[in-house]
Amino acid sequence: MASSSQQKSLQDESHLEAGQQQWSEITPASTSAAVEGADGFHSVKVEPRASARSTPAFARS
Repeated sequence: MASSSQQKSLQDESHLEAGQQQWSEITPASTSAAVEGADGFHSVKVEPRASARSTPAFARS
């Protein structure tokens, strides 16, 4: 009984390791995509700020 449970835990561990390897392989691509999305977000955020700055000047004139 003990040996069979040890084998099961070994199988679970090897499965976890395989999943972690898959994850580390997937991560770089998804990380770079997330960085690109963050850059896109930045440019979107910067534009409203610029227009918000120009709006008070517009209201003054």
